[in-house]
Amino acid sequence: MIVRELFRRSQSQKPTRNLMGANRVLEATGEGYAFSLDCSPHQIAAAQRNPKGFVDHFKRRIDRELKRVLGSVPRYAFGVDIAVGDRLHIHGALAANDNQLEAMNNAFCNAGGKWANKRHRNKQCKIEPLYTPDIWASYCVRRRGRVKRLIRGSMISITNPLRNRAKELWSVLCSS
Repeated sequence: MIVRELFRRSQSQKPTRNLMGANRVLEATGEGYAFSLDCSPHQIAAAQRNPKGFVDHFKRRIDRELKRVLGSVPRYAFGVDIAVGDRLHIHGALAANDNQLEAMNNAFCNAGGKWANKRHRNKQCKIEPLYTPDIWASYCVRRRGRVKRLIRGSMISITNPLRNRAKELWSVLCSS
């Protein structure tokens, strides 16, 4: 009953619902981690000029960096958020084990672009265990109205394997 109500309420907020499904899959597997990534002004500008959209630009960069350090692209999902001063950044969730976290952190930092201030580079990406998948999904896209005014295209990205598992999860939850 609660799941159906949550699904019904989130129907009008498709990005939130899609991220909820993805985050729930990651949490259920026990390998879910939440991440936040601050992107360099140079990469933000390049993403805003990308004809396929802001999310496409960063998805391609993240995929390339993760493949470089891990040999493959793990399941992950992210949404674009905006901070004070209209600074765009990324929040998401990913599948990982403890011995991959440092390599993934470096991959995300490289995908986010170089920081002018080396002192704060260690704060560019933060990866922590994913404890509350639904709340984190809502947080990832909490300012979607403001974000949609600043970027072209979609405001979320979910890898295909994770998207497929999330669809299966929603269909099971909604049929019970």
